[in-house]
Amino acid sequence: MGELEKRVLAAGRDRRAMDALLRDYLPFLKKQAALGGPGLDYDDRLSLSMLAFADAARRYDGSRGAFLPFAGVCIRNRLLDESRRELRRTEKIMPLNGEQAVSDPCDHALERQALAEEIGELDKALALCGVTFGELPGVCPSQQRARTLCLQLAACVAADGKLRGDFRRTGRLPQGELARRFQISVKTVEKHRKYIAALAVLLTGDFPGIRAFLPKGEAEQT
Repeated sequence: MGELEKRVLAAGRDRRAMDALLRDYLPFLKKQAALGGPGLDYDDRLSLSMLAFADAARRYDGSRGAFLPFAGVCIRNRLLDESRRELRRTEKIMPLNGEQAVSDPCDHALERQALAEEIGELDKALALCGVTFGELPGVCPSQQRARTLCLQLAACVAADGKLRGDFRRTGRLPQGELARRFQISVKTVEKHRKYIAALAVLLTGDFPGIRAFLPKGEAEQT
């Protein structure tokens, strides 16, 4: 583990260590703020970058690899989320003037870049579970009832601190425990293992762009 990663872990437990970390990495944060965030002014982007950096430091556990790439993705996702909210707010106001809101090509480029980065991070997380991004359409159950059950199982993993920690460390689902809690057979959990694991990864990671493509009911629960 590198020196930065050690500082990050300490910052997650100590406010003064966090303040020092933010101060030392202010040039990195300014660079992130300068990269994008359509609809937001620079000061807002910098404030959001600092908040996302601090949140990433608190959630970092060493299993996500180097900290700065992880923090960069978290910051870009936060800026993209806030930009979308601001653009939606602007779109609601614009029609009052009788004008049609125009989409900026830069917005789409930023979204595509952020989504590509999310997919890359998701692919890495899925690999730990023995799943590939390309498999997901094929492992999704065809019946709504089965999909709902899978989401409930994944949510159980995400909500339980021990189960979540074990899953993120090993990539393995606690199939026996899930079967016991939901009073179903282990065979049922195994049948949908890859889909449940993929949902658990989405629930426990920073993938807002990908979650936007989930069916409405599943996206709302993630």
